[in-house]
Amino acid sequence: MNVRQYLETGLTTLDTFLRQIAPKIRQHHHESVVSGLVSDEDKLKYLKAELFRRVRDNKPIDDITKAIALLLEIQTLEDSRNNSPGVQIDNLIVSTFWLGIAVTTLSFAATWSCGRSQSLFCQRARIIPTIIVRQFQEPTKPKSLLPERLH
Repeated sequence: MNVRQYLETGLTTLDTFLRQIAPKIRQHHHESVVSGLVSDEDKLKYLKAELFRRVRDNKPIDDITKAIALLLEIQTLEDSRNNSPGVQIDNLIVSTFWLGIAVTTLSFAATWSCGRSQSLFCQRARIIPTIIVRQFQEPTKPKSLLPERLH
């Protein structure tokens, strides 16, 4: 087989596959819309389009306007919930946590790349890893305050 035949066979197979899967994709999208697995923004777009169709056809629009109002109210509540002090404190804590992890990771990477260098940067980069390593080492036994002969 030459390159042209391989290419033709591949494209034919791809075409067959896409023709088989297209109805499944359309059905899945329809089921997602019907079951409510669509984002609120998309629901609003669909409802507004339906509202315009009904207005153009002089059909009743009360149920559509109620649904749009409900979705807008839900979005407003979610927005106000995202701006609450509790959520802002939570975001601050999570951001601080990830910043600490990033600084620690960068300190370990800088310590590794410095090797035995004694430059000011390398000395400062070793501060955090040294503290962490000391924390997980075996503790040294404290010296007794009593003289040796009293033991």
